[in-house]
Amino acid sequence: MVEPPRLHRGNAQVLRSQLALELALNAYAVIGAGALIRGLLLLVEVDRRVWIGATVYRFTDPLVWPLSRLPGADRPIAGAATLPDLTLIALVVLVPLWLIARTRR
Repeated sequence: MVEPPRLHRGNAQVLRSQLALELALNAYAVIGAGALIRGLLLLVEVDRRVWIGATVYRFTDPLVWPLSRLPGADRPIAGAATLPDLTLIALVVLVPLWLIARTRR
């Protein structure tokens, strides 16, 4: 019969580290999906009066709020997407690219 592995002090540290990594990846996935859906809805100019637009915009507005306070941030660039919306999409794409490009020592 195979016995479950015994947890030593080092194993508990690895489990905590893995849990933190999985939670961070899940949070990134949720934020990234919300940002991409927001960008898609803005590109096809879905209004806030439509229920899907209202829901997505309500949950993703805090993500673009800091950049939307800059001058000229409310000017549409592509469809109804503004500079803060496109910056958020760029960050979602650039973070994994940055992680891949890092050198491992």
